[in-house]
Amino acid sequence: MLASAALVLSFASLTLPEGEQWVSEVRRRSGPHRYMLRTVVATFHPRGRTVFWVRLAPGLDQFLPALKSGSTTRILFGWKEFTTRSEIARRLAGEVLEHDQCTELRSVTLTVDGRRWRVRRSLICDLLFPPRADENLLTSLSPDGRTLLVRGCFGVHGAKGWVRWTYHRDGTQTRSPADPPHAADDE
Repeated sequence: MLASAALVLSFASLTLPEGEQWVSEVRRRSGPHRYMLRTVVATFHPRGRTVFWVRLAPGLDQFLPALKSGSTTRILFGWKEFTTRSEIARRLAGEVLEHDQCTELRSVTLTVDGRRWRVRRSLICDLLFPPRADENLLTSLSPDGRTLLVRGCFGVHGAKGWVRWTYHRDGTQTRSPADPPHAADDE
């Protein structure tokens, strides 16, 4: 059972002026252990990544923005609405995301007991309108200081969703969909 260290809920969407970023961090204790979670949220910019529209399902006239990195295609979660073929014919996905001032997690830094834990970019690169470290995040550190759970809300309007990251001292990491904190407790 993991002890809950911090829960702050705020559902204001975050928009930033072009080129600016929002750095926030949470520092907590859990028993004899200390940890720090630092997030950098910035306005979405393709930065050399290929951004394009993907069809939600065969036969549907609904599209979502996606990223292509190498041979991997990732749908961008948290986009505020489905887009129709007539809308995508007018604007490129990257232009829409920049114009609508979408935000993304630029980086996450995690330190437990003075040791920096690696955070895989693939676990954070496809979430739009992410939470700041001090908003919309629930963090829990195991009593032995080897596992940190982070649950956060991302997205805007009807696209809000909760995600759960699990980080282990040995470097293994996972991300999965999660229920809001009131609907389920951490294991």
